[in-house]
Amino acid sequence: MSELKVNVISEVTGANGVVVDSVKLKDGGIVIADAGNIGSTSDVDAIAIGSDGDITLTQDLELQHDGAILSFGANDEVSLTHVHDTGLLLNSTNVIQFNDASQNIGAPSATVLDINATDEIELNATLVDINANVEISGTATTTGVHTFTAVPVFPNNTIETADIQDDAITAAKIADNAVVTAGINADAVTGAKIADDAINSEHYTDGSIDTAHIADAQITAAKMFSGFENGITSTDQYRLTANLTNPGAADITANLERVDDSVFGRIGTGMSVSSGVYTFPSTGVYRIQMIGHFYIPSGNDGAASVDTLISPDSGSNYDILASAIAGSTAGGQLYNTHPSECFVNVTNATNFRVKFTTGSMAATVLVGSTSLNATSFSFMRLGDTY
Repeated sequence: MSELKVNVISEVTGANGVVVDSVKLKDGGIVIADAGNIGSTSDVDAIAIGSDGDITLTQDLELQHDGAILSFGANDEVSLTHVHDTGLLLNSTNVIQFNDASQNIGAPSATVLDINATDEIELNATLVDINANVEISGTATTTGVHTFTAVPVFPNNTIETADIQDDAITAAKIADNAVVTAGINADAVTGAKIADDAINSEHYTDGSIDTAHIADAQITAAKMFSGFENGITSTDQYRLTANLTNPGAADITANLERVDDSVFGRIGTGMSVSSGVYTFPSTGVYRIQMIGHFYIPSGNDGAASVDTLISPDSGSNYDILASAIAGSTAGGQLYNTHPSECFVNVTNATNFRVKFTTGSMAATVLVGSTSLNATSFSFMRLGDTY
């Protein structure tokens, strides 16, 4: 047994205790003198107890069992509990404060964690990864670039034209039907905000463009609808230059000229004629008009006529499409001007032909002139063939 050396043992009067070198043994407890120490051979001052009861440790404090608890406060209202292989658990809704009471971290419920600061919370890192939805109730200021992996959704009327760079929005950036008129402020879209060729015919509604919004010379033949896209591209007119007296039934093959008055107007190259047979400059739908000036000297020709004949097969076969008829059996001289007209769908300019033929003119003159149109033949291309 090791040696036990005691310098002074004294009895404490009335305290029912024994004092051994200023250490009191009483009622199963040990009372250390004010400013006393508890230690080991290698560290005699490991635990110092001040006169105010404060304990100072000069070495580590280890709680070496799972679930150890450190309690704070007169009623143990604040505690830290060891959670095995996990960490420390602060009890209830208590918080850990920094600097003052307004700077703290705590959990007001089992599913919510609060980080509170009076002015600012600063995170300094190369990357902050947030795996959750983010709700910002204040103003967000960004000095870098936002990169989105999905299309951002903005409340109505939150983006103004002044915030959009010129030509920044093109048709390729807008999904079909993504922009509706209800989402556009009045006068918010100006010409400067629309990229060249960004709007095509698919984005116009019927009746949305009127003539007041079409610049001069902007409509060309290529912009017109099929069947009229080339407009009237050919007009021509011929006339009979000398009288045909009592021709009977015969083709009008001679005394023909293109009208050559100084104010005469023609469009395109016009028709070609050879021995009374006319050919067309191009395919299309043509209006053909014949105006005949008839003179019946004795008034005894009841059915003088000029017929318009069309051939689709280079003259092998002709079909009568129109006829101008004059006549009288009342006696005396008679002058009459009669027109006829027809529309022809010329599907092949090489094969189609037109000619004019007199009929039943045994006592009639078909009047001709070189200075004016007495008997004339007019041709007008109205549009494309069908």
